[in-house]
Amino acid sequence: MNENTLFNSNITKEEFLKTFWNKRPYLFKNAFQNTEDLASAEDLLDLALDESCETRMVYKDQNSKRRLVHGPFSEEELHEYLKKSFALIGHNLNTLSPEFYEFQKAVDFIPGWEFDDVMSVYSNDDMSLGAHIDNYNVFIFQGLGKRRWEIQESPNTEWREDEELKVLKEFDPDYEWILNPGDMIYVPPGVAHHGTSLSESISYSIGFKSLETSDVLGSFFTELDDVGFFSNNSFNSKTSSDVPEEAFKFFREQAQNFINDEKVFNKWLLKKLSAPKYPIEPSGDPIPESFEGMSIEKDVQLKYAFAPTGEIAVNRKLYKLTDKQRNLLLQILDANPFGPITISAEQESELKDVLKALWCEGAIFESAL
Repeated sequence: MNENTLFNSNITKEEFLKTFWNKRPYLFKNAFQNTEDLASAEDLLDLALDESCETRMVYKDQNSKRRLVHGPFSEEELHEYLKKSFALIGHNLNTLSPEFYEFQKAVDFIPGWEFDDVMSVYSNDDMSLGAHIDNYNVFIFQGLGKRRWEIQESPNTEWREDEELKVLKEFDPDYEWILNPGDMIYVPPGVAHHGTSLSESISYSIGFKSLETSDVLGSFFTELDDVGFFSNNSFNSKTSSDVPEEAFKFFREQAQNFINDEKVFNKWLLKKLSAPKYPIEPSGDPIPESFEGMSIEKDVQLKYAFAPTGEIAVNRKLYKLTDKQRNLLLQILDANPFGPITISAEQESELKDVLKALWCEGAIFESAL
């Protein structure tokens, strides 16, 4: 194996992206080490009690039907759920500790603007979420215990009506894999998968959003409409409900013009791809007179995307930078969010206005470390 192979396997990044990404599942044996030490069951149960954490509980009722409830939970509620067959799901673990953030960085050969979150599933023996399909790319690795994964590459997408979760009505797996601690599978969008715990189990997933054309174009035209791109032209109609051909032609041409305008579309796409999962709140702290020598941190969910033209979008705001400025900014943006970053004199000189803007948005702030 060479340094370009993935997760202790014999496959290179290039081979994986060409042959499997968005196409076929793949099994990585012994992808990670010491995954049992990432989090204990108690750690994940604590998340379910925390109002600032996003959690869900799936449990089986007296008729063995899966039911879904959202956290946070009281200790009494949690105690009752743990008496049943259950699966506790935790979201956004990458924002909670540097250990989980490292798993986000482990897959940084995938564009960061596609990244969604690191998620956990803690379940007792013989529990599953049912055979289902995700509309995103996901790496799933085993932290504690064992889990059996059954895979069907071309499923029939009819859903059971007696389940609160979207569970497939028919599931005929093509193959199955048993995951031990450290093992990992990759599952592309549209591939059915069914995971069943074979003991007390903690598994983790690293999810990447799939950008659907309908979503991209829909939000693009919504934004254009909000800023008044479409004309309020009057059209001659036979009746109040009649839409004449000239109206269809006009709006069709408008839509084509905006999509074909590379500057308009590219700027919008950069802004969309740099949007964080949840809004970043400004701190309201006064802007420092100088950033030089200051120890700062960046918001853990800060996202950014840049184009070959030199434009970069950070937290949905566009900046036109030179190559030198962009490289200096990336030294800040690429840094670990769980540690301080010291601003150099060169960064202060070249990026003063950008740093001020990021500070006002809450994207960067003074470190307490």
